[in-house]
Amino acid sequence: MLTNSIAKDGSFLFWATMKVDKPGVQVAIFLGAIKMMMPNFLRYPVIGIPIALTAAISTLSVPILGMQGTPASGGFGLIVAVSPLAAYNAGFHNVLVIVWVVVPFAVGYLMKKLFVDWTKICKPEYFISPAH
Repeated sequence: MLTNSIAKDGSFLFWATMKVDKPGVQVAIFLGAIKMMMPNFLRYPVIGIPIALTAAISTLSVPILGMQGTPASGGFGLIVAVSPLAAYNAGFHNVLVIVWVVVPFAVGYLMKKLFVDWTKICKPEYFISPAH
């Protein structure tokens, strides 16, 4: 099955860093540098909850839309476009934007609202990049 959990994790971090970091941080996260947030995760492990939920909920769009792939393409998400290119080659042209952009960013935004804004389980300062 094609998965894109790394891109989905990045979608939550994209929203969570929006107001607390410089715009370059969101660009870096979108392009695949989510590992730059590892110090934050180690310092505040609670941020793993919305990250995992974003990935789990967003990944449901893959089997729902009947997408399949190879083990080599699984898990890479938007990073270097491995999974999107594999899905494109498999003939899933019409759902690529839904699976890799619309669903992950909608769920990531919802998780940001739920965990940061509404319940305040995660504080905005948890997402300030160490490079800030």
